[in-house]
Amino acid sequence: LLKSKLEAAGYRVYLPDSNTTYKERGALSNEVGADLHIPLHSNAGGGSGTRIFYNGALQGSKELSASIFQYLGALTNTPLNDRNLKEDYLALMPNGTPFYEIREPKAEMAYIEVEFHDISEKAKWIVNNKDTMANAITKGIIEYCESYLLK
Repeated sequence: LLKSKLEAAGYRVYLPDSNTTYKERGALSNEVGADLHIPLHSNAGGGSGTRIFYNGALQGSKELSASIFQYLGALTNTPLNDRNLKEDYLALMPNGTPFYEIREPKAEMAYIEVEFHDISEKAKWIVNNKDTMANAITKGIIEYCESYLLK
């Protein structure tokens, strides 16, 4: 849905097939010279709401993430704070390194985790609101591109 909405707005979108690993996706993003890298996930661990991580070393990643968060966070009733919109050095794996999908891609990026699929009520919400989520993410991406990339 997100791909088709962005393409309808005139954006070129590269989306590897579902068998592509996250490491392969980061490498492909770099290979094709993507302007933006936006992994989209649901979360697990017994919480609620949206979280977006970004690579602070990549110019524009914070602004892209904040632009998407304003729409997606409103949709999932998630407050904007440093727990829900995090720079990479705050989003560490247990061994102390940033997530691969945050540290490896060279493009401006927003690593989106929308709601928690391990909570039945939230999982149903995700399934029933795919189009609404895609609209919110699309708005954030377009707003970012028009404000920062196209100037």
